[in-house]
Amino acid sequence: MFIAAPQQAGALKVWAGPKFDYPVLASAALAAGTVVAIEASAFASAFSPVPEFSSCTQGVLHEDTVPLHIVDGSGTPAPGTRSLWQTDTIALRMVLRASYGMRGNGLVQMIQNVTW
Repeated sequence: MFIAAPQQAGALKVWAGPKFDYPVLASAALAAGTVVAIEASAFASAFSPVPEFSSCTQGVLHEDTVPLHIVDGSGTPAPGTRSLWQTDTIALRMVLRASYGMRGNGLVQMIQNVTW
């Protein structure tokens, strides 16, 4: 499979021709001019069958999509911090162990600065 910046993905789909039957995906996360080739059948992943749960009533949470340090260098708390103890709140945490990787070397390749 090929993953490319949107402009390169579009060009690859148009110029490769009908016999090029590999999947081509566009990703805005890649810089312009970048193309990545992946041997998808060599990707392996595994997950723990049982998630781990824990709860807490004493701690501080950051309620923000772009969290800062909870307290800055001057001792001022960041906006969006919440004390679980002061607000009588319970935090629930779940951890699901996962592992992934490729089954060999050279199965992911990337080129940059393509001009098409």
